[in-house]
Amino acid sequence: MSASVKRLLQQLGMPGAVGLALLAAALWLQHGWVPQQQAMAEAAVAEADTLRVTLRARASALSSPDTAAPRTAEAAWQALWHALPHASERMALQRALWQAAEQAGVRTPGLQMQGEQESWVPASPAGGLWRQRVSIPAEAEYPALRDWLARLQTVPGLGIDAIELQRTDASQPVLKAQVKVSLWWRTPGGAR
Repeated sequence: MSASVKRLLQQLGMPGAVGLALLAAALWLQHGWVPQQQAMAEAAVAEADTLRVTLRARASALSSPDTAAPRTAEAAWQALWHALPHASERMALQRALWQAAEQAGVRTPGLQMQGEQESWVPASPAGGLWRQRVSIPAEAEYPALRDWLARLQTVPGLGIDAIELQRTDASQPVLKAQVKVSLWWRTPGGAR
């Protein structure tokens, strides 16, 4: 330390040195840390605005009068029924779950499946309705999980039933997730 700095610290004393250190810390916060936090907040607001615009566009596209919406409940059911995948596509649908996780970089150590013929849709010569419930534990950073969930939403006949997120250590970026989905498909003539 130079002699002039020592002399200045002696003149300031302990309270002055602490005040000088606090002033330096405040300057660092004002010019270093605060702008970084503001940039992160602005990025989050921009992302929220983008999502809001996308949701509004999708909602208006769905509610526009140009959309060929069925006029009766029976017509709506028939449109939904014909949009569901056929039972012959079930293996491809299940494989799409794994591929979406792999493409997004999400680790899925295992999954549990439980399927059942839906009794509220009576089997008929046209077929029945099958629901395959899948519970998937997953581990990844938040952006990868978000990407994976977006990929899942493109799988035909898939509905996301529940998402549970957990972070065991706040300093770690990896989240543990439990995602529950349902795969729906038509079965021929009421068969599975």
